[in-house]
Amino acid sequence: MTKKTLAILATLLGAVGIASAAESWYKYPIFADRIDDIVETSDKVYYLSDGNLFSFREDDNESYAYNLLNKLYDNYITGIYYNPAKKYLTLTYENGNIDLLFDDGRVINLPEIKDSDISESKKINHVAFGDGMIAVATDFGFVLYSDERFEVIESGIYNKAINCIGIMNGHLLIYGHSATAFKVMASPLDMRHNSIEKFFSVGGWGIRKFTVLDDEHLAIRDNTSNELVIRRVDFRLKKWYPVDLGDKYEYDYPVREYNDGHYTVTADKLLLINGAEITEKTLPEELREKKIAIFNNTAQAWIGEDDGIIKYDISASAPSVLYDKMLYNNVSTDRRVGYMKWSPDRDRLYISNMEVSVYRNYALGEGSKNYQTTNIIQGNSVRDVSLKNASADHKYSINYQEEFNNKRMYGDPTWMAEDPDDPEKYYLANHFEGVYVMKLNHETGDYEEIGKFTSENSTITDNWGQRTMWVDTDPEGNLWVGYQFGDVFSILPADKRRKDPKTITKSDWVAHSKLGDLDYRHKDLEALICRKSNMVFYAFGCYDDGFVAIDTKGTYTNTNDDVVYHWPKFTDQDGNVVVFNRVTFFIEDNRGCVWVGTSSGVFEITNPADATNPDMRIRRIKVPRNDGTNYADYLLDGEMVNYMCLDPAGRKWVATEASGLFLVSETGDAILRHYDMDNSPLPSNSVCAVECDHHDNTVYVGTSQGTYSFKSDASPGMSDYSEIYAYPNPVRPEFSGEVTITGLMDSSVVKITDTSGSVVYETRSEGGMATWDVCDASGKRAKSGVYYVYASRNDGSTSSGAVTKILVIN
Repeated sequence: MTKKTLAILATLLGAVGIASAAESWYKYPIFADRIDDIVETSDKVYYLSDGNLFSFREDDNESYAYNLLNKLYDNYITGIYYNPAKKYLTLTYENGNIDLLFDDGRVINLPEIKDSDISESKKINHVAFGDGMIAVATDFGFVLYSDERFEVIESGIYNKAINCIGIMNGHLLIYGHSATAFKVMASPLDMRHNSIEKFFSVGGWGIRKFTVLDDEHLAIRDNTSNELVIRRVDFRLKKWYPVDLGDKYEYDYPVREYNDGHYTVTADKLLLINGAEITEKTLPEELREKKIAIFNNTAQAWIGEDDGIIKYDISASAPSVLYDKMLYNNVSTDRRVGYMKWSPDRDRLYISNMEVSVYRNYALGEGSKNYQTTNIIQGNSVRDVSLKNASADHKYSINYQEEFNNKRMYGDPTWMAEDPDDPEKYYLANHFEGVYVMKLNHETGDYEEIGKFTSENSTITDNWGQRTMWVDTDPEGNLWVGYQFGDVFSILPADKRRKDPKTITKSDWVAHSKLGDLDYRHKDLEALICRKSNMVFYAFGCYDDGFVAIDTKGTYTNTNDDVVYHWPKFTDQDGNVVVFNRVTFFIEDNRGCVWVGTSSGVFEITNPADATNPDMRIRRIKVPRNDGTNYADYLLDGEMVNYMCLDPAGRKWVATEASGLFLVSETGDAILRHYDMDNSPLPSNSVCAVECDHHDNTVYVGTSQGTYSFKSDASPGMSDYSEIYAYPNPVRPEFSGEVTITGLMDSSVVKITDTSGSVVYETRSEGGMATWDVCDASGKRAKSGVYYVYASRNDGSTSSGAVTKILVIN
């Protein structure tokens, strides 16, 4: 890394660009049922949960959730370090990016490490402050920043990890197991540090971390005993000397600065460190082994609990609450959103994590240590409906519950579906534990397990665990469960499903025989039960295995009359034989067509009822190039499709593995929008899931960094024009976006005229929505005045339909 100067102006301009592109986007705050770190500052307390930062200010009860759409410059924070002298919090990210969050609200980005061309890991291991500098220890060496000019002063690229760093009495101190041979090394700050040889040893062996206490003293955590050790450093003699602390203190907590020294926490004590002096404060038993932060007053402490932060008076043996438990409202507990599923009435959107997959990069893989996190988004609220007290039968689940001392649902959640008769009940398939049945307990406010379907009480096969991969209900309300081994589906008839789940027996189920010759040992079952036909489609996402089509004849629980056909390869409309490496997703559109997502784009089954006919041809969707030729390209050719959905106008949204999110026309002959990291707040070009609200124009996007939403240009069509309105209205001089006209009937002709009746703009609505760029027919900004909106289903009329007004002020 060369010495750089921060282009502060360019950075700030970049932030404005992101903000304007993200004006309609929203990121749901994530709190992962734990606090990973907590820091008190001069006027706030900050707490970190699974890479997401929150703050609370006691003076005015302000609670704030930070993310890329408001204050920050990146996603997923790995460390927080406060500099009380300069009043800023340093945030480090997993990609090497750094933000400085000042007490006055300013944020300054330091992107040099992230943007460098260093091939080594850019992971940041430690941050320290001193002499107007920010010292950053990384996996490749170190970087020094000026915290006055906010630029790189110096960097040391050793291609070896520096685990700990400090600035002490005009010297730079570093420590890394391999880089410094288990020794704390020092070098004058005014030297160039282009090699490790520029440093001299002051002491070593048996060190895990160190913290500079003052110009003479270091606090060290012993590598073997975890004891707190203090050393007095003599730079002239290049040696350090032990300080007798009297007692031994084992600790596993950062040594942090507060307004009168430093502090750390042992199993039962708060230690206040002032140079070589230590003052003990015994912690009340209920506050032990928790995240603790102090700053202004050592008699008071903020404590991080599993469900929020709480402030205690710790001056007496029994603590008293000074500020009751607090947590930012409407938080999601789901960071890695792999699945999205609407309730049958489309009022509730279920989101859940995905763990097991063979080919999806955002899945963690079989037997991950992540527990189930399922949330319901309904309107503006988010509710955690995860199962926190789960029965466990498989060794993975049992071991993880014991390891983490909880009763969470482990074992890799796979798919979920709400009960069609009870909106407070849902089913969740699990890769090792079968299908859990959950229901809301109104007394506790939590969702509880009321039953579980396994090989003991269903036709699910037990083969290295109850490997259920998919669950849904058909138009009759029968419950379908797909699994990895044996039969593909088990079907629980609707009348049996309505029984107490604990009374269900194997005889209640209908087993669907093994179909086709697919690789049933795969972990990526995708299925679709059509609503506009009698068809069921499924695929295991195996290499070159295609999919299976089932014509149920409308008798879902009678499988004897089913017609089944396996499609390992396809013939398209032009007679070309096509093999797709993997089939990844199915959706049924408003026309009754089925769109099939693959590892190389999408295709359409125009008449699904033909899918058991060996002569069926698929429609490979072509997008004209519109370059004056008759050439066209296959829609999203080469893109792996993770997810698809419909919006209220019947258009398709397609989430891809490597290129972001696409909006395409209803028939697929045009790409209407494309969102990726460059033009949207998406944290990655790998988009896991997408769903559209059919009550309004909200699009929900699932990513590995949580759930995002934004407003699209389509909303549901209305049955009449009684609820038409436009916003913003009035249009003020500072507004530079588009006016939205909503409450329209589907595919309405919308004409906007001035007071003289001259048409300044004409369009057709997408679903129940249209937009106007506030320009006249010549493309110039419309003049100040009143404009009339005429909506009609008749192309030749400007006078029928409802009328609303828009006031433009320049």
